[in-house]
Amino acid sequence: MRTLIFLLTVLISSTMLGQTVYTTYIVTGNESWDMTTHPNGIIIEQQLIIEEGALLIINDLTLKFDPYSVWDGNVEIKGGGKLAAYNTIFKNKTNYINWNGFRVRGNSAYPYYDLTQQGLLQLENCQIQGAEFSILVNNGDGLYPFSGTGGGTIIIKNSEFKDCDRSIHVAESPLGYSQITDCSFEITQDFPLYQWMYPNSVPVAINLEYSKSRIIRCDFSTDLPLPLSGSPAIGIDGGNVVVSESNITRYPAGIFATSFEPTDILEIKDNNMHVQNYGIHLMNQTNSVVIRNDIELWEPARGIYITESTNYTVEENYIHADEWIQNGIRGIEIQYNGLYNDEIYNNTIETMWYGIRAADNLVDEDHGLVIKCNKFINNNFDIYVSNNGIGYGIFKY
Repeated sequence: MRTLIFLLTVLISSTMLGQTVYTTYIVTGNESWDMTTHPNGIIIEQQLIIEEGALLIINDLTLKFDPYSVWDGNVEIKGGGKLAAYNTIFKNKTNYINWNGFRVRGNSAYPYYDLTQQGLLQLENCQIQGAEFSILVNNGDGLYPFSGTGGGTIIIKNSEFKDCDRSIHVAESPLGYSQITDCSFEITQDFPLYQWMYPNSVPVAINLEYSKSRIIRCDFSTDLPLPLSGSPAIGIDGGNVVVSESNITRYPAGIFATSFEPTDILEIKDNNMHVQNYGIHLMNQTNSVVIRNDIELWEPARGIYITESTNYTVEENYIHADEWIQNGIRGIEIQYNGLYNDEIYNNTIETMWYGIRAADNLVDEDHGLVIKCNKFINNNFDIYVSNNGIGYGIFKY
């Protein structure tokens, strides 16, 4: 028995000693890391920095990180630098102590495809675990991480984000681009630090500011006990954005979108949501398409909530509750609509207190909210209209 214990101790120590440990590693040229170059994985104590013009390719490795600072990323990709990782795990070295994720920098004055100016992060079949701001596309510094503009480019495919506080944040960059496809975002009860500070609270998974972004076939979920509090799965502050074919399960809310730019275009289509507070909230949003979404509510909430928005299309959505008529639950609610012929068309709304509730929407002889060809099943009120007097109401139904 003593011999066996001795042999096990030697084997474990040898494995630990075999890991490559860097305090800070700076990539200035082209490098490739894989099981041949780093057979026992890598520990980064401070930073991995990809300089302008440099390229690092990582395959089939595990990288562990100590937290470097409050806001600066453990992995810093400078404008013109590139990091591509495949089948790789990025995680905190010590359980329950978050590392500081990726910081992707660039120049917001140049388009996303000019990779002499933009930092590029490309992840495929990767896992990101226990990070604070997993991916931050932003040029802010120090204690003001959100003060700068964006500009970096990220392409994330088939990757998993687990127990991360704010998985992806893209700062303002009208010429920037983010592609996030076939990814999963999960918050579990094994994330005790965040839960100690904010019990049963779920952080936003993806936050986008004025950039071109595509979120396709992604899954957002949590196993935290009900009731939940916290943020929507996806927050959108302007830009041309598509959210499609994604699942949002047991989240406080689904998608919040706002914009003051009339040229911004938002598409939310073919998604499935099981949410507590609202499925989709459009505020000050212009040029929005919300079609073919399946939204299930489990508390007095709103499936689709539209405030101070215009020129939108809401069609062929199915909004329903998991039990019969909860007081105050609303399928679609529209408030403070302008003088536009916006349509709520061909939606199916089931088991709501208010199927469609319209309040304080402007109307005249030629313009106003149009509600037509919707199917109502087992609701207390199918259509409920309230207003502030003359000049308010709905145009057609």
